[in-house]
Amino acid sequence: MSADIVSLLDLKTLQLEKESFIEENLKEQFSDIIYQIQLAGKDAYVYALLEHKSSPDRFTTLQLLQRL
Repeated sequence: MSADIVSLLDLKTLQLEKESFIEENLKEQFSDIIYQIQLAGKDAYVYALLEHKSSPDRFTTLQLLQRL
């Protein structure tokens, strides 16, 4: 993360949210985490989407690159 962006974040305000955007039928394979933080004095959200793998997959890196 760029030092310019980090300097705009108020890390003391970082808090885990209880919301989730994953549909019930996908919760076995996916999970998400949402944080709220102040960015330049305004509310901002950090969203991470996680995919569960039941076994090693040599193509995982390629799958991630497709989503960029």
